[in-house]
Amino acid sequence: MHRDPSRQRRAFEGAQNFRHGLRVPRLCISHLQDGAHVLSQSSRRSIIMDFGTEHAHIFAVLIPLSDLARNVTMYNRNSMFSDYVANILPVSDPMIRQHQHQRLTKLSFAATMGRQCITFGSSRLNDFQIPMPDAVSHLHFTLFFDHMEHGLHMRNTSHHGTWVTAGSGELEAMTRIDSTPLPVPPVTHIRFGSDESLRWLLILNLPAAPDSFHMHLADYFQSLEPSPVVTSSTLAQASQRQRPTREMEDSTHCKRQCMGF
Repeated sequence: MHRDPSRQRRAFEGAQNFRHGLRVPRLCISHLQDGAHVLSQSSRRSIIMDFGTEHAHIFAVLIPLSDLARNVTMYNRNSMFSDYVANILPVSDPMIRQHQHQRLTKLSFAATMGRQCITFGSSRLNDFQIPMPDAVSHLHFTLFFDHMEHGLHMRNTSHHGTWVTAGSGELEAMTRIDSTPLPVPPVTHIRFGSDESLRWLLILNLPAAPDSFHMHLADYFQSLEPSPVVTSSTLAQASQRQRPTREMEDSTHCKRQCMGF
């Protein structure tokens, strides 16, 4: 792939901001007046994970926390992106050690090249399929890199709901998020639907020696040209105009419409 030096430089600077901007104490959920939820800082310990140089092409992983989530991880083509936790993450971390013999889902730059977002839902058109149409929407949840900030963001696109809490926090109160995009903390506990059956840990790769990671990120953004720019601010404005409905979720054209509703 031909690399645009100026674009690589911007992506490199953005990736540095992506990592260093998240080197903060453990995070918590706060609530804005308009009903949108944001992730803010608290005084607890930081959780920063480095996957190692050999895994610089992986920008995040999903570790299943429930039996059903573990089954989904190995469902159909989802299994193509699975690996054992101990093969990717440092098991010296107490949070990881308890999951080291499980399988996780790898989210890599290569798998997202040329695509504005990663989609999760019950439809087989999604990147990660959760075949539970009664509990999970056709298009339930998306992850995307903000074009301006170059940080990873998440967004609920389901009337069934998505609940999150920053950190591993399995026993902590979770907050339901709306369709306003939110920056993803270093570690996020995510639940799809109103019960406890579909839960994951979303862990970001924040390497201490990030040169290779930056190169993958630069190539990813270059692969999007000349696609429309996606930013968290434009998505936030769109989400305020119209909320997700069952009819909109059922529309197949929502599959790659990361600009939202």
